[in-house]
Amino acid sequence: LAPWYLAETIVPELVGRGHQVTTYCAEGSHVPGAMVTAGVLPCVSQIDTMEPREFASKNARGELQLASRLFQDAQGGRFDVIHVFQGAQHVLPFVPFVTTPVLCTFHDPFTQSMSALSLAYGQQKNLFFTALSLSHSKGVSGGMPPPYVVNNGMPIKEYPFSPVDGTYVMTCGRIVPQKGHDDAIAAVGTDENLVIAGKYYKNDPNMYAYWLVKILPAIDGKRIRYIPFSRNDSYKQLLAGAKALLFPIHWDEPFGLVMVEAMACG
Repeated sequence: LAPWYLAETIVPELVGRGHQVTTYCAEGSHVPGAMVTAGVLPCVSQIDTMEPREFASKNARGELQLASRLFQDAQGGRFDVIHVFQGAQHVLPFVPFVTTPVLCTFHDPFTQSMSALSLAYGQQKNLFFTALSLSHSKGVSGGMPPPYVVNNGMPIKEYPFSPVDGTYVMTCGRIVPQKGHDDAIAAVGTDENLVIAGKYYKNDPNMYAYWLVKILPAIDGKRIRYIPFSRNDSYKQLLAGAKALLFPIHWDEPFGLVMVEAMACG
């Protein structure tokens, strides 16, 4: 889940540069600087045990709770900048109640409903938007103010570089049809070993069926291996040891953090 991972890398960098950062986040989060949780419990860890609509509803409630607390605290100009890094759709209605500049970063494609909501509040003089890439920004429609483009970054020193080819190729990301893991399996055929680093969703019938029918039967633990996806040290070492990354996506990826990670690893 890239937005949370990216937030965990941005906050320490800002604090390390001398900025005072207050992070509004769920309980149990680990970031330097001040934290405000407003009683919000983490739900990302429950994504495997909750029905998708139930998870989305609980996640939205948490984001609204944090947004409400944030904008109460922002009264009187307490903050120089408010950066909304996740859940912008829940924050926009609060923007007219402060004069502080509010920057909303979007991580997903600009849907019609998001554009409509952004248009409704987009005339606020203190509201600004960023997209992750030039291609991503071109998805804006409906008269929404054009976003600035700020590419995702990464803590490159945490990714080991290897100039030597490994004995396998690799594909990474959520195991859903638009990521094309089944195409990666077909592409390697019997000529290459493949490591699939991903996350499947057993509580979503369509996504789970994709895993059961298209992916799981091909995994033999030898030529085609599966590991749960997490941006930890073992994942980074696997990526560095790969011969190549396969990324046969079926949608317009807003940025593609995995591709940058692969290049950092050589």
